Amino acid sequence: MVINRNLLVFAFGFTLVASVVHASIDSERKPYIVYMGEARGAGISTSDEHHNLLLATTGDESIAKNSKIYSYGKSFNGFAARLLPHEVKRLSDEDGVVSVFANTRNRLHTTRSWDFLGMPQTAKRRLDIESNIVVGVLDTGIYVDAPSFNDDGYGPVPAKWKGKCVKGANFTGCNKKVIGARYYNLENIDGISINTFSPKKETYPLIDGARASNSSGDYYGNIRSVHVMVTVSDFHFQFLTKFLFVLNDDDSACDYGTLSSDKVKGKLVYCLGSSGQDYTIKELNGAGVITSLDAPTDIAYTTIIPGTTVQLKDGYKIDVYINSTRNPRAVIYKTRTTTMRAPFVASFSSRGPQLISLNILKPDIAAPGLGILAAYSKLASVTGYPSDSRYSPFNIISGTSMSCPHAAAAAAYVKTFHPDWSPAAIKSALMTTATPMKIKEVDAEFGSGSGQINPSEAVHPGLVYDINMSSYIRFLCKEGYNSTTISLLIGGKKKYKCSNFKPAQGIDGLNYPSMHAQLKSSRSKISAVFYRTLTNVGYGNNSVYKATVTSPKDLSVKVVPNSLKFNRTHQKQSFEVFVEGGSMQNGTQILSALLEWSDSKHIVRSPIIIYKPSE
Repeated sequence: MVINRNLLVFAFGFTLVASVVHASIDSERKPYIVYMGEARGAGISTSDEHHNLLLATTGDESIAKNSKIYSYGKSFNGFAARLLPHEVKRLSDEDGVVSVFANTRNRLHTTRSWDFLGMPQTAKRRLDIESNIVVGVLDTGIYVDAPSFNDDGYGPVPAKWKGKCVKGANFTGCNKKVIGARYYNLENIDGISINTFSPKKETYPLIDGARASNSSGDYYGNIRSVHVMVTVSDFHFQFLTKFLFVLNDDDSACDYGTLSSDKVKGKLVYCLGSSGQDYTIKELNGAGVITSLDAPTDIAYTTIIPGTTVQLKDGYKIDVYINSTRNPRAVIYKTRTTTMRAPFVASFSSRGPQLISLNILKPDIAAPGLGILAAYSKLASVTGYPSDSRYSPFNIISGTSMSCPHAAAAAAYVKTFHPDWSPAAIKSALMTTATPMKIKEVDAEFGSGSGQINPSEAVHPGLVYDINMSSYIRFLCKEGYNSTTISLLIGGKKKYKCSNFKPAQGIDGLNYPSMHAQLKSSRSKISAVFYRTLTNVGYGNNSVYKATVTSPKDLSVKVVPNSLKFNRTHQKQSFEVFVEGGSMQNGTQILSALLEWSDSKHIVRSPIIIYKPSE
């Protein structure tokens, strides 16, 4: 995965530097950052204050002097120092200290998503079976001439393939890799944004929308043409279009028609909000654009001119600089790759709980989908703007359309090792072997499901939660479906009567790899039973799996039996999970537990989630 950041440098600025102090004593001292709040103001030195704090903490002038690494006073008030544990505690208790935290070094995890999932090009493969696997893709389009779809080295199309290759629009035809296609008139499209421009000057004049205002006020009345970039969150595709709106023009936001070409020409322009202002600034011959958002974002859009988006708090600093400096200048550098903490769930990713089957946890699993270098059509520019002359066979794209290919390919990979496995068994293998998320947001498993896919581990899950047709029908009956609606879902002329099937057991009624229950209200006490059956898919006989539960203090989870013995492959064993607890009070909405079955060779993980809807 690639995370892109635009480096924004102003003519004035500050630099955080640290000089290393090599102490011959106190080898146990470790570097910490002591944060003391906002900077005191221009011209006020905080170095003496920091030294006095260290002196009071260590009790020794020499130690206080040598332990300090650096004093910060321009961007915030604080200092870095090498401290002992009891000194950290003493400093934390000082009235003027906000927090003391250890200095940490983050390392780059990867720039290659498959390596990141533990599946390099050298991974074991079943080439003979791969040649007979067909993967279906639902997307906003495909450019078959992209290098990613080159069919060199591919054998003939599998004999079982009965699909069609429909030519149309800009799609020229199929090959031995792209073996079929259907066209639907829709995941205009454009790519994910990134600044590909290197600055031609060291700095450029900087102005904001208010100062670049068109003083004539000629905005064609209140009706004007606006270029809008729209992102649809679930399907996550972008398109560019023109609308006629009746709006109040806002020069601070650089709205179309509000700016003066003479004031913008050759300058970087700072605009409130982020709504495709790069196009407007380009029309006015501006050198670049800086836009701002009032909420955190982990996705950036390609700009037609040098551009970047900053947080509103940083935008405020830019605005203060512009309005307090006679000749403000800045430069926007070309996008660069930076380190990141991963994995985490992207802000635009869909979250649960889902509202159709209340006691089935969704999403199931997470896969790389942020900042993915992906195949792209050379028939469209990298931004989608007709006036953009940049074309590339690859683009950096984010969204479900990027994570789904990872998950689908992982499922196909597992299928090559187990051609006889059902879709439910493959899903179970991917879910129960997934890597738990290192970074959990407040929505916990509602953002990531069972965790991040681990294809290599999914090949040998040990046990799977399998589901057959009869089980699905029993589940649908429990959900309130009748013979007619079930037939509409399954297809065919056969009628399925719920009275012919045993009632589905448990609160969810399905042998699912995860366990989830929604409470009716904040006053409801937690009481749920889950019935599950595991199938042995390991190669060894006489394996014994023992259950381990990790749960919060407010949640009691009991597994009966807590030990399962398998004597042969494909043998099935059933168990029950009893979840009990009081009502969820004080704003708590999610309680999360984890069930793990292990035989010392395999670990089969199932998240357990209790959710209380808002009232």
